[in-house]
Amino acid sequence: MRQRNTMEYWEYRLDLLFWSTMVMFWYRTILFRPVFALSSRQSKVLLWVLVVGCVLVGYLLSRRTRRNGLNASLTVLFPFEVYAMLTYGRYFPKIALGALAVGGVLALAYGLWVLLSPIRRPEERRTILLRRTAVVLLGGRTILCACTLVILGMALAAAMRGGVLLMPSQRAEDGYDGTEDTISGHIEELTQLQAEVWVKLPMSERLDLLQTVANIERTYLGVPHELRVGAAELEEGVMGRYNSVTNQIVLSLEHLAEDDAGDILDTVLHECYHAYQHSLVELYGQSPERYRDLQLFSAAQDYAEEMRDYQDGEDFSAYYSQRMERDARVYAEAGVTDYGERIAAYLAGEE
Repeated sequence: MRQRNTMEYWEYRLDLLFWSTMVMFWYRTILFRPVFALSSRQSKVLLWVLVVGCVLVGYLLSRRTRRNGLNASLTVLFPFEVYAMLTYGRYFPKIALGALAVGGVLALAYGLWVLLSPIRRPEERRTILLRRTAVVLLGGRTILCACTLVILGMALAAAMRGGVLLMPSQRAEDGYDGTEDTISGHIEELTQLQAEVWVKLPMSERLDLLQTVANIERTYLGVPHELRVGAAELEEGVMGRYNSVTNQIVLSLEHLAEDDAGDILDTVLHECYHAYQHSLVELYGQSPERYRDLQLFSAAQDYAEEMRDYQDGEDFSAYYSQRMERDARVYAEAGVTDYGERIAAYLAGEE
């Protein structure tokens, strides 16, 4: 850490105020999400308390001998990293705990090294210990800032993916290499959908399993592109959605974390069928006019009309009664039954 001043008092205070305000605006616009179990309003109050408290303490500790750009940057950044750890850390538990463990050990080692160094002027022991305490606090903050920056980076990466926080390590197949995923071909893996196994799976492994399901459904439905599964914080009451632009099925993080395998499987199958419906409408639109009245396209005609004026749930009755939703529900319900029966048959030695 730099031990010199490069700013005047007024300049240092103005720098802290300006950048704290700018980063707060940026964070609340792009990365803000409520802390688990707190309301949005309570979370915003907590964020403000962290920022004001950390910036004030950082200023008091550094105002005499460390008024420089590095200290200003660390002072401003630290409270946002703390808040990001509180909100995003639960989605990346291994990385978050690893960062905290490494940062904690290094900060402790640094603190002991500074505090236990010999004091050459015993008559100034109190003053020296106070100065060293300030050095330890600032140094520990710097170490923790460096170690937990990874969580802030992952949060920013999620924002760039449209808010998708978790992605599976399992590959999304597009079928162009001749790969055909089937239930029988993945039956051993699919046994993890059993309730007693599912509850023990971390969210990352649940996503991998659901990506396998999406690959299987892509094969069965003949969807001409990959179906990628991810998880994000969605609106209350929304279990999942399909994005036809990115070909991505986005599941609710709360749904993924708390609900049973059957309900989540139903959601994935439902959204996979929406992907099929979009492909069908695309084919219908590309077909010559004289072929569009074929019975083959009767469903596609209804889907296309509903997509032009899609009811997204504000009027639940209108949403629920759309043919797109009715057909997707029927497909998903039948699919959940099929998966359950195939898994039961395999475990009984019949498949």
